[in-house]
Amino acid sequence: MYRERTINIFILLPLIAALSGNPSLGLIVSGLTGLIWGTGSGSLFIGVTTTLLLIFTGNINMELIFLYALTLAYLIESCSIPVWQKRSTVYPSLIFFSLLLTPYWRQILGYIPVSLLNELNVAGGFLVIAGLLIFLLRFHFLLKSGSSREKILESLLAFICSLTGLMGSFLTILLWLGTRYLINVLVKYEWKFKSFLFQREILYLAMTIIIYLVTIYAANILLPYGFSTGLLLIFISFLFFRRVKELPALELVYFYMILGILASRAGILI
Repeated sequence: MYRERTINIFILLPLIAALSGNPSLGLIVSGLTGLIWGTGSGSLFIGVTTTLLLIFTGNINMELIFLYALTLAYLIESCSIPVWQKRSTVYPSLIFFSLLLTPYWRQILGYIPVSLLNELNVAGGFLVIAGLLIFLLRFHFLLKSGSSREKILESLLAFICSLTGLMGSFLTILLWLGTRYLINVLVKYEWKFKSFLFQREILYLAMTIIIYLVTIYAANILLPYGFSTGLLLIFISFLFFRRVKELPALELVYFYMILGILASRAGILI
């Protein structure tokens, strides 16, 4: 169980990218994947596919490749295509198939006008906004459903590791391994602690405060469009979507990408 949870996007992707001499690429992809998708089923497919295709295509454009992998994972997890229901074989097969299409990816990216690629790169910054919003909604659902303390702490850990990954920090790997081990120890001893901090209500309140403080801090560092603008977009969207019953992750990603492209074409973003 511990091994399954440690060998994930925050460990594997930097190692894969390091083989190409660019480990920071793996860290950034792992951060974006963890923030938008999480660390559950499908995350390794998104991260590995995006990282390998970026390496083999010369890292021309991350946004299109990431959206490609994200969309495929969404179709698989939502069982939209009946023949793709067996994830254990579908994901490796699609990674192999995607790599076979590398020459075609190079051609497609080569045909795209430079102006559009620049707009996609600018709009890619909105993926971070979408990711922060998606995480807030995901965390809101966890609290609302009364999830276990383990899941709450795992969610917080994935969030922090995603942010450090987006910053290109190698601390991400150590942070994931060390904290994941600590959580595993706490679960093993069944949280037998007298401290009031481990009571469910106190823990949830503390985690909520930490999440919002970290979100504000991350928005100030990661958002290239100004702290106030980015944070305003996040919280307005959160107020609008917080009553939905299912997390509209894919819809939010495409919405913010289109919004970013439109803002870039209008000259609002450069």
